Amino acid sequence: MGFTNKTYLQRLDKHRIRSAITHGTSDGFMPGFASENGGPLDEAQIESLVNYFQSIKKRWSKFLKLDKT
Repeated sequence: MGFTNKTYLQRLDKHRIRSAITHGTSDGFMPGFASENGGPLDEAQIESLVNYFQSIKKRWSKFLKLDKT
């Protein structure tokens, strides 16, 4: 699933993005990247990534004509 999947985009909020980056995904597909979980990223870097993914979501949402989320 990804940014071209309407259902995925509608459910993807800032909290879910932050959780995936910080703690990884429950299926083990992606590890956590926060320094508190043994990863290389500090809080500022995580926030930067969250904001970047939010901007991608906004662009794809417009492209896919989703309701504003």
